[in-house]
This record gives sequence, structure tokens and C-alpha cells, in this order.
Amino acid sequence: MKKTRLLEIIKEEIDTALNEIPDFGGRIDDQVADKYSEEATLESATNEIVDEVLADMGVTRADLKKDADKAKEILKVIRKKVVGKNQDPRVTAALEKQEDFDDSGNLLQANQTNNFILKALDLKEPGKRGRKPSPSKPEKVEVTGSDKKETTPEDISLDDEGPSTKELEKDETAKSLGSTPDDKKEKFNLGLRFIKKYKDDKAKIDAYMKKAKEEYKLSKSMLDDLNRAAGRGSE
Repeated sequence: MKKTRLLEIIKEEIDTALNEIPDFGGRIDDQVADKYSEEATLESATNEIVDEVLADMGVTRADLKKDADKAKEILKVIRKKVVGKNQDPRVTAALEKQEDFDDSGNLLQANQTNNFILKALDLKEPGKRGRKPSPSKPEKVEVTGSDKKETTPEDISLDDEGPSTKELEKDETAKSLGSTPDDKKEKFNLGLRFIKKYKDDKAKIDAYMKKAKEEYKLSKSMLDDLNRAAGRGSE
């Protein structure tokens, strides 16, 4: 096999592994449903929380489409229950069950969580898994019969909240990254998870570290910590 093709395969495996994160209604959740029940899935637990928060705050999904500030408030409340320090026990249990099928960690990502909650609130159109909306065409929810500005996912962005996973809360290095852009925090966090999963595979770790440095352009301190996680010295 040619070296270039081998590198392509490794890159594909890295991208796949980085996207195999605890999911809402995806492959791992399907396996949980088959082994336990639909009610035991992360998707079901989060949907229940969404419905409870809306009922407790006396708000409907239709209201949120007309009020971006209220939508952002609701999203924050739900996020705290899904990924906050006081995580809802139903979410914790669902993530633990997902580890039966993927033992590389119960890491929820900020974008992943926000997107699912927005879809559960009818503020974002469900799309095919893995497809990303065009940055020039933000998804909008049509509000029939209303002349008010409709709420879009961009209107209720929570970029100021930073990473929201247990892994970041526990990792001392990640705690010091308060001034780092969210996308790099997420890449760093995913890198920790990838290295944990493939720590004994030198070729994959080498390929990932090259990707982290050249494509993701992570800082030297991040790269050093990823190397340490892999049992290597600093760069």
C-alpha cells in the first residue's frame, strides 16, 4: 500500500473517531435503545428535560420562535441540566449506558449539545447526520402569520459560555484556556478523547498530532498536554 493512501486512511479514521462522540439519537443511542429501552437513551432524556423546562417556565415552542431573548434563556437552563455540574441524573445514566458501546469517554461537546437542544425546541431544522449548513445560509425557522423577526440559531448563540463538558471541568490545563477560542478548546478536548482511545497506536497518534499542529493550529501548551496525555514528552 502506498504511503499516501495509508495516510489518507489514517486521516479518515481520525475524523471518524473524533465524530464518534456521545450522540443524541445516533448510532450509539440506537444501541442503547436496543439493549435497554428508548427511554434510556440520551435523546429521550434530553427531550424530557426540554419539555419539563418549557412547562415549568410556561413557554411554548411557538413563543420561542418570536422571542430570541427568551429562547436564549431557555437554552441556558436546559444546557445546565444536560452538561452542567449538576447534570440531570437521567442524562448521566444515559451517558453511562452509551459507554457500554464506546468506552472512550462520556464527553458532550458544546456545539453538539446546542444543536440538539435547538432542534428539540423547533428552532433548528433537523438535518442529515454529518451535514453542516452553509455559513452563508443560516438555518431559519419560518413563522407563519407573524411579521416579527424570526429566531435563528445565530440569535441565541452561547459563545460566551465556553466549553461545557465534564472533561474540561476536571482538566487543569483546560481550565486555564479561558481566553482560547471555543473551536480550539473543542479540538483540544476532542484530542484528549482521541488520544485516550488510541494511546497504544503510534501511527494514529503521530497522524493526529500532525493534524493538531498543522491543521487545527493548536497552541504549544495544548500540543504539549496532548503529548503528555499520550505518554510523550513536550514538543
